[in-house]
Amino acid sequence: MKKLLALLLAMTMLLCLAACGDDSKKDDKDDKGDSTTTAAASTEAQGDSTTTTTVGESDATVTENGDTSATEGGETSATQSESTEAPTSGTKTPTSATKTPTSATKAPTSATKEPTTTTRPTEPEEPDEPVDTRPTIKILSIGHSFSRDAMDTYMADLWKAAGYNATFGYLYYPGASLERQYHYIKDSSTSYEMYNKCVDGKWYRSDGSANADQALADEDWDIVTFQPSPDYGKGTMTYTCQWGCNKAVNDYDHFDQLVRLVKDKLADVGNEDVKFYWHLTWAFASDCKLWSFTYSNYNQNTMYWDFIKATGKYVTPNPYVEDAFIPCITSIQNVRTSWMGDTFNEPGNNDPKADGYHLNDKGDLVAAMTWVAFFSGKSATEFKINTKYSDEQYAAFAEAVDNAIKKPLNITKSSYTTEP
Repeated sequence: MKKLLALLLAMTMLLCLAACGDDSKKDDKDDKGDSTTTAAASTEAQGDSTTTTTVGESDATVTENGDTSATEGGETSATQSESTEAPTSGTKTPTSATKTPTSATKAPTSATKEPTTTTRPTEPEEPDEPVDTRPTIKILSIGHSFSRDAMDTYMADLWKAAGYNATFGYLYYPGASLERQYHYIKDSSTSYEMYNKCVDGKWYRSDGSANADQALADEDWDIVTFQPSPDYGKGTMTYTCQWGCNKAVNDYDHFDQLVRLVKDKLADVGNEDVKFYWHLTWAFASDCKLWSFTYSNYNQNTMYWDFIKATGKYVTPNPYVEDAFIPCITSIQNVRTSWMGDTFNEPGNNDPKADGYHLNDKGDLVAAMTWVAFFSGKSATEFKINTKYSDEQYAAFAEAVDNAIKKPLNITKSSYTTEP
């Protein structure tokens, strides 16, 4: 019995020794495991989001791929999922093969660069066109060479000097009576020899025949003028009409028809605001031998008053024509009282180119000055231009014009009676 007890005691001691030895080895292994786990945890903390290590004062909990080991008070308990023994010494606890993914794609940088502005050399800006603030005026004359005398030579420069942007033109047929004008316009005839127009100093001249329809529609005319025939201007004589009436008529009998016709044609092209004026032309030079001058007994003064009376009788009463007329007849008669005398027409009786009824160059200047002063309302002294004439001559011209505007029905004697 004693031997049996001794044997049991010995076996118990051996078992104790064996157990103590296992515990010591296990403690060593645990110490090494803890060290490995700690290192792994440190690594996992940086790159493995699936491993969490918590180190306490006497216990540590390690979670790795869902397996958990708990150590409390030096005792170790393994979860049911640990079916294998603890790794032998020298084998590190495996760390997660998958690290916390870092973004493989860098923050996208704009593939499109900000556009760079290409600066070209600055080109100098063209200056703005100056605004033309000048008043405008547009005048069409329906007549013959006496309107051409007034308009052709000096009128463009005078309008510019007066500060206007002027457009003016004339329909021309030599010596055209009022009756002829009426029929040419009524029939839209191309019998006019020319339609010439000036726009702010630049002339546009027709080449050959022209008709009134073209001229009337060409501009938004402000003013249209008419004039007496040089052959029938007296208005007190009769002649046989040329369009088949076969009776003696007064040329002014056609004036009312002419004005109404032109008014209607202008309305057809949208111009209903036009004003009509009478261009009262001059008496002939004293040495003129034109056949119609016989009706005034070749007397210049008689012819002057014949034209004035005919205007008052046949033109002024017309409801479509302005009361005032362009008084070229009076400005030419006024300047003839200066020291220059009756020298404002083309040479008459004693010249091979006998004329006596068309104006010469200085007569053209006086007539043009009369038109511009009449329509602008300015004194002829306000728009002086450079000419071949002396200051004294120009002053005499301007005085004659201004007096004619003031007193169109009376001759005013010139103050320039002595040649300088």
